[in-house]
Amino acid sequence: MAESRFLGPLHVVDHGGAGGTIVLVHGLGGSHVNWTLVAKRLATAGRVVAVDLPGFGRSAPVPRCDLDAHVSAVSTTIDSFGGRAILVGNSMGGLASMLVAAQRPELVEALVLVAPAAPLPRFTVPANPWIAARLAAQSLPGVGPALTDALRRRLTPSQLVKLTFDSITSKPVAPDAFDEAVDLADIRRSYPWVGRAFSESAASVRSWILHPGRYLDMTRSIERPALITWGDRDPVVPPKALQALARHRPDWETRVFEGVGHVPQLEMPVLFGDTLLDWWARVDVWARK
Repeated sequence: MAESRFLGPLHVVDHGGAGGTIVLVHGLGGSHVNWTLVAKRLATAGRVVAVDLPGFGRSAPVPRCDLDAHVSAVSTTIDSFGGRAILVGNSMGGLASMLVAAQRPELVEALVLVAPAAPLPRFTVPANPWIAARLAAQSLPGVGPALTDALRRRLTPSQLVKLTFDSITSKPVAPDAFDEAVDLADIRRSYPWVGRAFSESAASVRSWILHPGRYLDMTRSIERPALITWGDRDPVVPPKALQALARHRPDWETRVFEGVGHVPQLEMPVLFGDTLLDWWARVDVWARK
Protein backbone atom coordinates (compact mmCIF):
# COMPACT_ATOMS: atom_id res chain seq x y z
CA MET A 1 0.00 0.00 0.00
CA ALA A 2 1.46 3.37 -1.04
CA GLU A 3 2.13 5.77 1.82
CA SER A 4 2.10 9.55 1.36
CA ARG A 5 4.51 11.39 3.63
CA PHE A 6 6.33 14.69 3.98
CA LEU A 7 10.07 15.18 4.44
CA GLY A 8 9.75 18.72 5.77
CA PRO A 9 8.17 20.65 2.86
CA LEU A 10 8.96 17.83 0.41
CA HIS A 11 6.18 15.38 -0.42
CA VAL A 12 7.00 11.79 -1.37
CA VAL A 13 4.99 8.64 -1.94
CA ASP A 14 6.54 5.46 -0.57
CA HIS A 15 5.35 2.49 -2.62
CA GLY A 16 7.17 -0.03 -0.47
CA GLY A 17 9.28 -2.92 -1.63
CA ALA A 18 12.37 -4.55 -0.16
CA GLY A 19 16.00 -3.93 -1.02
CA GLY A 20 17.79 -0.94 -2.48
CA THR A 21 16.08 2.40 -2.99
CA ILE A 22 14.56 3.39 -6.34
CA VAL A 23 13.64 7.09 -6.60
CA LEU A 24 11.20 8.17 -9.32
CA VAL A 25 11.59 11.77 -10.51
CA HIS A 26 8.86 13.41 -12.61
CA GLY A 27 9.18 15.99 -15.34
CA LEU A 28 8.13 19.63 -15.79
CA GLY A 29 4.52 20.06 -14.71
CA GLY A 30 4.41 16.47 -13.45
CA SER A 31 4.17 14.82 -10.04
CA HIS A 32 4.27 11.48 -8.26
CA VAL A 33 1.12 10.59 -10.22
CA ASN A 34 3.25 10.12 -13.35
CA TRP A 35 4.55 6.86 -11.82
CA THR A 36 1.33 5.46 -10.40
CA LEU A 37 0.95 2.75 -13.09
CA VAL A 38 4.47 1.31 -12.75
CA ALA A 39 5.46 1.83 -9.12
CA LYS A 40 4.02 -1.44 -7.83
CA ARG A 41 5.77 -3.43 -10.57
CA LEU A 42 9.09 -1.71 -9.91
CA ALA A 43 8.71 -2.38 -6.18
CA THR A 44 9.43 -6.05 -6.89
CA ALA A 45 13.05 -4.94 -7.38
CA GLY A 46 13.51 -2.53 -4.47
CA ARG A 47 12.05 0.18 -2.25
CA VAL A 48 10.24 2.58 -4.59
CA VAL A 49 9.77 6.24 -3.68
CA ALA A 50 8.18 8.86 -5.96
CA VAL A 51 9.14 12.44 -5.11
CA ASP A 52 7.25 15.66 -5.84
CA LEU A 53 9.88 18.25 -6.74
CA PRO A 54 9.66 21.67 -5.03
CA GLY A 55 6.56 23.55 -6.20
CA PHE A 56 5.11 20.49 -7.95
CA GLY A 57 2.63 17.87 -6.83
CA ARG A 58 2.02 18.44 -3.14
CA SER A 59 5.50 19.77 -2.33
CA ALA A 60 5.81 23.35 -1.12
CA PRO A 61 7.96 25.73 -3.13
CA VAL A 62 11.40 27.03 -2.20
CA PRO A 63 12.69 30.57 -2.87
CA ARG A 64 13.64 29.50 -6.39
CA CYS A 65 12.21 26.31 -7.94
CA ASP A 66 15.03 25.60 -10.37
CA LEU A 67 17.21 22.59 -11.13
CA ASP A 68 19.49 23.34 -8.18
CA ALA A 69 16.45 23.03 -5.91
CA HIS A 70 15.34 19.83 -7.64
CA VAL A 71 18.79 18.28 -7.32
CA SER A 72 18.72 19.12 -3.62
CA ALA A 73 15.24 17.56 -3.30
CA VAL A 74 16.29 14.31 -4.95
CA SER A 75 19.43 14.18 -2.81
CA THR A 76 17.34 14.75 0.34
CA THR A 77 15.00 11.94 -0.67
CA ILE A 78 17.89 9.50 -1.15
CA ASP A 79 19.47 10.53 2.16
CA SER A 80 16.14 10.08 3.96
CA PHE A 81 15.78 6.48 2.81
CA GLY A 82 19.44 5.60 3.29
CA GLY A 83 22.17 4.22 1.06
CA ARG A 84 22.47 4.81 -2.65
CA ALA A 85 19.61 4.79 -5.11
CA ILE A 86 18.68 4.00 -8.66
CA LEU A 87 17.24 7.20 -10.12
CA VAL A 88 14.47 6.96 -12.70
CA GLY A 89 13.92 10.43 -14.16
CA ASN A 90 11.52 11.59 -16.85
CA SER A 91 12.15 14.74 -18.94
CA MET A 92 13.23 17.49 -16.51
CA GLY A 93 13.50 14.74 -13.90
CA GLY A 94 15.98 12.94 -16.15
CA LEU A 95 18.16 16.05 -16.32
CA ALA A 96 17.88 16.51 -12.56
CA SER A 97 18.87 12.87 -12.05
CA MET A 98 21.94 13.29 -14.24
CA LEU A 99 22.93 16.37 -12.26
CA VAL A 100 22.65 14.41 -9.00
CA ALA A 101 24.87 11.67 -10.48
CA ALA A 102 27.40 14.29 -11.61
CA GLN A 103 27.40 16.32 -8.38
CA ARG A 104 26.69 13.64 -5.75
CA PRO A 105 27.92 10.36 -7.29
CA GLU A 106 28.05 8.70 -3.86
CA LEU A 107 24.24 8.79 -3.79
CA VAL A 108 23.61 7.13 -7.15
CA GLU A 109 23.73 3.46 -8.09
CA ALA A 110 22.44 3.76 -11.66
CA LEU A 111 20.27 5.94 -13.89
CA VAL A 112 17.20 5.32 -15.99
CA LEU A 113 16.67 8.39 -18.18
CA VAL A 114 13.15 8.51 -19.62
CA ALA A 115 13.07 11.03 -22.48
CA PRO A 116 15.45 13.28 -20.51
CA ALA A 117 15.64 16.96 -21.39
CA ALA A 118 18.48 17.26 -23.92
CA PRO A 119 19.89 19.82 -26.38
CA LEU A 120 18.71 19.75 -29.97
CA PRO A 121 21.40 18.82 -32.50
CA ARG A 122 22.22 21.63 -34.90
CA PHE A 123 19.61 22.21 -37.62
CA THR A 124 17.07 20.01 -35.79
CA VAL A 125 13.60 21.52 -35.46
CA PRO A 126 11.43 20.95 -32.37
CA ALA A 127 9.25 17.84 -32.48
CA ASN A 128 6.19 20.04 -31.90
CA PRO A 129 6.82 23.77 -32.58
CA TRP A 130 3.64 24.77 -30.72
CA ILE A 131 4.71 22.99 -27.54
CA ALA A 132 8.24 24.41 -27.86
CA ALA A 133 6.87 27.95 -28.26
CA ARG A 134 4.51 27.56 -25.31
CA LEU A 135 7.28 26.25 -23.04
CA ALA A 136 9.56 29.09 -24.14
CA ALA A 137 6.87 31.64 -23.27
CA GLN A 138 6.16 29.97 -19.92
CA SER A 139 9.85 30.18 -19.02
CA LEU A 140 9.91 34.00 -19.29
CA PRO A 141 10.04 35.95 -16.01
CA GLY A 142 6.73 37.59 -15.26
CA VAL A 143 5.10 36.43 -18.47
CA GLY A 144 5.52 32.72 -17.76
CA PRO A 145 3.75 32.59 -14.38
CA ALA A 146 0.91 34.75 -15.71
CA LEU A 147 0.36 32.45 -18.70
CA THR A 148 0.37 29.32 -16.57
CA ASP A 149 -1.98 30.79 -13.97
CA ALA A 150 -4.35 32.10 -16.64
CA LEU A 151 -4.59 28.63 -18.14
CA ARG A 152 -5.36 27.13 -14.72
CA ARG A 153 -8.12 29.68 -14.12
CA ARG A 154 -9.73 29.11 -17.51
CA LEU A 155 -9.81 25.29 -17.44
CA THR A 156 -11.35 22.82 -15.02
CA PRO A 157 -8.97 20.28 -13.44
CA SER A 158 -10.25 17.61 -15.84
CA GLN A 159 -9.76 19.87 -18.87
CA LEU A 160 -6.28 20.83 -17.71
CA VAL A 161 -5.19 17.22 -17.27
CA LYS A 162 -6.68 16.26 -20.63
CA LEU A 163 -4.84 19.12 -22.34
CA THR A 164 -1.59 18.08 -20.69
CA PHE A 165 -1.88 14.40 -21.57
CA ASP A 166 -3.07 15.16 -25.11
CA SER A 167 0.00 17.37 -25.57
CA ILE A 168 2.62 14.86 -24.44
CA THR A 169 1.25 11.37 -25.15
CA SER A 170 0.68 9.29 -28.24
CA LYS A 171 -1.35 6.58 -26.50
CA PRO A 172 -4.29 6.96 -24.09
CA VAL A 173 -3.59 7.02 -20.37
CA ALA A 174 -5.41 4.54 -18.12
CA PRO A 175 -8.48 6.01 -16.36
CA ASP A 176 -7.04 5.39 -12.87
CA ALA A 177 -3.99 7.54 -13.58
CA PHE A 178 -6.13 10.19 -15.30
CA ASP A 179 -8.52 10.42 -12.34
CA GLU A 180 -5.64 10.61 -9.86
CA ALA A 181 -4.10 13.44 -11.86
CA VAL A 182 -7.44 15.30 -11.87
CA ASP A 183 -7.76 14.95 -8.09
CA LEU A 184 -4.28 16.40 -7.64
CA ALA A 185 -4.98 19.24 -10.11
CA ASP A 186 -8.06 20.10 -8.05
CA ILE A 187 -5.96 20.26 -4.86
CA ARG A 188 -3.39 22.46 -6.59
CA ARG A 189 -6.01 25.04 -7.63
CA SER A 190 -5.52 26.63 -4.20
CA TYR A 191 -1.72 26.77 -4.47
CA PRO A 192 -0.58 30.32 -5.40
CA TRP A 193 2.93 29.25 -6.41
CA VAL A 194 2.14 26.91 -9.31
CA GLY A 195 2.85 29.39 -12.12
CA ARG A 196 6.09 30.60 -10.53
CA ALA A 197 7.39 27.08 -9.93
CA PHE A 198 6.65 26.03 -13.50
CA SER A 199 8.25 29.14 -14.99
CA GLU A 200 11.41 28.98 -12.88
CA SER A 201 11.86 25.29 -13.63
CA ALA A 202 11.27 25.76 -17.35
CA ALA A 203 13.81 28.59 -17.48
CA SER A 204 16.37 26.48 -15.63
CA VAL A 205 15.93 23.55 -18.03
CA ARG A 206 16.26 25.89 -21.04
CA SER A 207 19.51 27.28 -19.64
CA TRP A 208 20.96 23.76 -19.83
CA ILE A 209 19.62 22.61 -23.18
CA LEU A 210 20.57 25.87 -24.89
CA HIS A 211 24.21 25.32 -23.89
CA PRO A 212 25.14 21.93 -25.39
CA GLY A 213 28.78 22.17 -24.40
CA ARG A 214 28.00 22.50 -20.71
CA TYR A 215 25.37 19.78 -20.94
CA LEU A 216 27.68 17.31 -22.65
CA ASP A 217 30.53 18.06 -20.25
CA MET A 218 28.15 17.24 -17.40
CA THR A 219 27.01 13.95 -18.96
CA ARG A 220 30.62 13.03 -19.71
CA SER A 221 31.48 13.31 -16.02
CA ILE A 222 28.89 10.71 -14.92
CA GLU A 223 30.45 7.38 -13.98
CA ARG A 224 27.30 5.39 -13.31
CA PRO A 225 25.59 2.95 -15.73
CA ALA A 226 22.50 4.30 -17.45
CA LEU A 227 19.61 3.24 -19.62
CA ILE A 228 18.13 5.89 -21.94
CA THR A 229 14.56 5.27 -23.05
CA TRP A 230 12.24 7.30 -25.24
CA GLY A 231 9.20 7.05 -27.46
CA ASP A 232 9.60 7.44 -31.21
CA ARG A 233 6.58 9.80 -31.24
CA ASP A 234 7.76 12.06 -28.44
CA PRO A 235 6.34 15.56 -29.11
CA VAL A 236 8.44 17.24 -26.41
CA VAL A 237 12.02 15.95 -26.67
CA PRO A 238 12.85 15.13 -30.31
CA PRO A 239 14.19 11.57 -30.71
CA LYS A 240 17.17 13.06 -32.59
CA ALA A 241 18.21 14.83 -29.39
CA LEU A 242 18.20 11.54 -27.51
CA GLN A 243 19.97 9.72 -30.32
CA ALA A 244 22.69 12.38 -30.05
CA LEU A 245 22.93 11.81 -26.29
CA ALA A 246 23.22 8.07 -26.91
CA ARG A 247 26.06 8.64 -29.39
CA HIS A 248 27.78 10.84 -26.82
CA ARG A 249 27.56 8.04 -24.24
CA PRO A 250 27.80 4.80 -26.25
CA ASP A 251 28.39 2.89 -23.00
CA TRP A 252 24.84 3.71 -21.92
CA GLU A 253 22.14 1.35 -23.18
CA THR A 254 19.10 2.60 -25.10
CA ARG A 255 15.55 1.40 -25.61
CA VAL A 256 13.06 2.98 -28.00
CA PHE A 257 9.33 2.42 -27.54
CA GLU A 258 7.43 2.42 -30.83
CA GLY A 259 4.28 4.47 -31.12
CA VAL A 260 4.88 6.11 -27.73
CA GLY A 261 5.11 9.76 -26.71
CA HIS A 262 6.86 11.57 -23.88
CA VAL A 263 5.73 9.47 -20.89
CA PRO A 264 6.11 5.75 -21.69
CA GLN A 265 5.55 4.90 -18.01
CA LEU A 266 1.94 6.10 -18.46
CA GLU A 267 1.42 5.03 -22.07
CA MET A 268 2.89 1.50 -21.94
CA PRO A 269 3.38 0.80 -18.22
CA VAL A 270 3.73 -2.99 -18.47
CA LEU A 271 6.38 -2.89 -21.20
CA PHE A 272 8.11 0.03 -19.50
CA GLY A 273 8.27 -1.76 -16.15
CA ASP A 274 9.48 -5.00 -17.70
CA THR A 275 12.18 -3.10 -19.60
CA LEU A 276 13.56 -1.58 -16.42
CA LEU A 277 13.42 -4.82 -14.45
CA ASP A 278 15.22 -6.66 -17.25
CA TRP A 279 17.97 -4.04 -17.45
CA TRP A 280 18.50 -3.94 -13.70
CA ALA A 281 18.81 -7.74 -13.65
CA ARG A 282 21.29 -7.83 -16.53
CA VAL A 283 23.46 -4.99 -15.22
CA ASP A 284 23.10 -6.28 -11.64
CA VAL A 285 23.26 -2.72 -10.32
CA TRP A 286 22.89 -3.66 -6.66
CA ALA A 287 26.05 -5.78 -6.86
CA ARG A 288 28.22 -2.84 -7.99
CA LYS A 289 30.87 -1.60 -5.57
